[in-house]
Amino acid sequence: MADLRSRTPVKLINNATDSGLVPDSAVLADNMSNPTTTLMGAMAMLYDGATWDRAPGDSTNGMDVDVIRVAGSGATALADATANPSLASMAGFLMGFNGTTWDRVRTANTGRLQVDVVTGGGADVPTTPTLDTATSASVAAGSSANLDTADLGGSTRKLWQCTVCASVPWKAVIGQFENGASVKTLVTLFGRAGEATAYRASHRDFTSRAFAANAGFDGFRAVVTNLDNSQAADVYASFEYSA
Repeated sequence: MADLRSRTPVKLINNATDSGLVPDSAVLADNMSNPTTTLMGAMAMLYDGATWDRAPGDSTNGMDVDVIRVAGSGATALADATANPSLASMAGFLMGFNGTTWDRVRTANTGRLQVDVVTGGGADVPTTPTLDTATSASVAAGSSANLDTADLGGSTRKLWQCTVCASVPWKAVIGQFENGASVKTLVTLFGRAGEATAYRASHRDFTSRAFAANAGFDGFRAVVTNLDNSQAADVYASFEYSA
């Protein structure tokens, strides 16, 4: 039986670098050049497009992540008339678009949503609203009476509504007058005795007129005719108008 102890001993490689298979380990640091050989370091490294950096972090929160510079998530201060953003906003507050810019949606001081149903509906608040009334007593059968607003010469006015009533069947021609003469008929109404009938344009702008200042009457007028064959009539009119 051969004596194994007589054979030549095999040299063991104690240093990994002696084999030429593994390079020397390097000290890890920021801004390291991209290596041409494999590093032995197991520390986390991130490539920034040119060099390698150690991944930052701390023992409390772990890895640091920069969320501010993530495309499309930049946070901005909320304000009225904010330009329409090209990137999505991180804010969760309610904003309304007015056709050009973004505005914060209003609420009442109780926290409920505040909605403007006046201008939103296309009807604004009247400027200098005025109510004039006129009456004429004992208008003879078949005769007419002029029921007028105040003289509006030198101003622009819009008739909102004219309501006419009489003690007999009647006819009323409502229109715009300048210097005492009719310049535009707005409507012709008929009514029964004791019943009021109102004229209201589909929009007050249809009745708007810039009245010139003349010596005669300038304004809105209802020419009311007594249609009864025998009785005298009391006739009434009310005018609602504004600037």
